Amino acid sequence: MPKTAEIMMTLLAVADGAAFLRSNVTSNTSNPSGLTFPGYYDSVGSGRGIWKWNNALWAYERHLARYKNTPVALAEVGVQSGGSILMWETVLGPQCHMYGLDIAPATQKFQDSRTTITIGDQGDPAMWHNFFSKVTPARDVLIDNVGHTDPQ
Repeated sequence: MPKTAEIMMTLLAVADGAAFLRSNVTSNTSNPSGLTFPGYYDSVGSGRGIWKWNNALWAYERHLARYKNTPVALAEVGVQSGGSILMWETVLGPQCHMYGLDIAPATQKFQDSRTTITIGDQGDPAMWHNFFSKVTPARDVLIDNVGHTDPQ
């Protein structure tokens, strides 16, 4: 199974209620700051909004820590207020390139040299074809933080 599919299936299981205990998490020692996803989330007190379930943060740490300070292409469906973009880039490090997908045109303001924003409806198969074939044909991780209906 490709690693993107493996990680996505694991994260979907977490979203459905499976929780990982802190004692099961090992952090990548190549991250000199030792910053974890839960640690980053707990440190945010202002700025761009970020909303994550605690069990998802620990799942990110468990499954994505291996990407810290390595080249990684991460795609996230659901940019909203841009807070998670800062989390991915801060915790994973300067070699992380973030691909955000959102239906709201206002999220384009978060695009920069490390972040590519695509505006589209995740319920549209043609949008997905374009996203995977042209925007990010090679990605390491895909995280879906929005749609929870059958068409999505």
